[in-house]
Amino acid sequence: MSIKINRAAKFSKVGAWPGTFTSLLAYMPPTLLDAMTARQIGLAIDALYDCAQKSKAIAEREALDCGVVWDEVRGRLINLAN
Repeated sequence: MSIKINRAAKFSKVGAWPGTFTSLLAYMPPTLLDAMTARQIGLAIDALYDCAQKSKAIAEREALDCGVVWDEVRGRLINLAN
């Protein structure tokens, strides 16, 4: 990682989890990263993390409302009522 990205990880609350930080960083376009400061990158990564957490919670609620979830590994629906 570049010096700027290492600094961004230190500014970010997600920087404590390198795998998560790196995964979220991969969604940011390189031209955007070039234009941002390390502090701005850290804030953007934290915003992406917060968005992902909220989206995951919504998906869990929707799965419970529907009563089924898709099992990607087995390629089938699983009924949550059983």
